[in-house]
Amino acid sequence: MKPHIQHLSAVLTVLACINSAALADDPQASSWFTVFSGKYARVYLTDADRLSGNAVATWSRGNISQTLPSYAGVQEVASSANWTYIRTTGLGIHTMG
Repeated sequence: MKPHIQHLSAVLTVLACINSAALADDPQASSWFTVFSGKYARVYLTDADRLSGNAVATWSRGNISQTLPSYAGVQEVASSANWTYIRTTGLGIHTMG
């Protein structure tokens, strides 16, 4: 993992621990939809896959590859006095494609 990403991850972890009580009171931090945060992102590669319900968690299209499954949706929420921090993969919780 790159050093700046490790640092950000550590900061978010600390903020989450410090602000865990505050998160419950702050709707900007507590109202994020995280129910599917433990699910992998899924995609239909073709229309035939969509019609048959054949979604996959890894894929490759041209120069873009997802070679390992990645979680979908918002993974973590933390906040400080002035900011709310969201950790996400950017992949939808719905089946994409």
